[in-house]
Amino acid sequence: MKTDKKVYSTLFIAIFLSSCSSMYIPSNINIPLLESKGEKQVEFAASTNSFHLTGNYAFSKKYSVMINGGISYKNFSNYYDIFTNTDKYEGSGGNTEVMSIDLADDGEFAHKYGEIGIGRYNILHKKLKFEIFGGIGYGIAKDQAEGNTIDKLNFDANYYLGFIQVNMGRTLKKLDFGWSVRLATTFRDFTYQDDQSGLPQSINLNMFHLEPMAFVRIGGEHLKFVARLGLSRSWLYKPIDDLYLEKGIYNGYVTTTGTHISVGINYKFRIKDK
Repeated sequence: MKTDKKVYSTLFIAIFLSSCSSMYIPSNINIPLLESKGEKQVEFAASTNSFHLTGNYAFSKKYSVMINGGISYKNFSNYYDIFTNTDKYEGSGGNTEVMSIDLADDGEFAHKYGEIGIGRYNILHKKLKFEIFGGIGYGIAKDQAEGNTIDKLNFDANYYLGFIQVNMGRTLKKLDFGWSVRLATTFRDFTYQDDQSGLPQSINLNMFHLEPMAFVRIGGEHLKFVARLGLSRSWLYKPIDDLYLEKGIYNGYVTTTGTHISVGINYKFRIKDK
């Protein structure tokens, strides 16, 4: 019975952290499924938390360069988290105020992220395409929360990311589909203000990430509509002992986005005749 309770508690924490204000949002994994030298792709998508822009260029018969960037909605709005319900009520003086039903979550971190990678494409030279990419990235996550001793508490996390990923799938004139599995590690400096004293505190958070993603593209030979579904699970290299903050860390766990859904458009440029 105790084992069952531990399992249920772990699942609850995982689901809870997926909906909290995330210090880490996974990228929209770039899965180009390239075929030949000179091929170029660009893709723009909007996910449940961010805008994403990706690009690919096959500069040789075997190798390609890829870029990937994202910016979260919090950069455009003070509050946007679509997974948190809010209620309006009459406050003092007849003013309308907003209260979050989920008291543990009052919005997302503001995120900016970019990465670059290089890899081998079309390794199998068959109908089923197989690619391997690796690269590095850099991200910034910022947020604020109400404090006891000062008006706002600042939370800042700057991090470096290294990744390797495997892509597989099929490309047709009207339909592309495939999937990817990414292994990543992040090294971040997290600075926060103590709720009582208001003094800044710093902590190093090194994490490991497992991120599978599947996609489908439908449309013409060059322009296609794309839909993606991704998952992300993260683990700290070194546990944090019972640390609870207003933002970013809850009971020793770093808050991350666990489910990633996006839609957008993908354009494949025509390859010039030699």
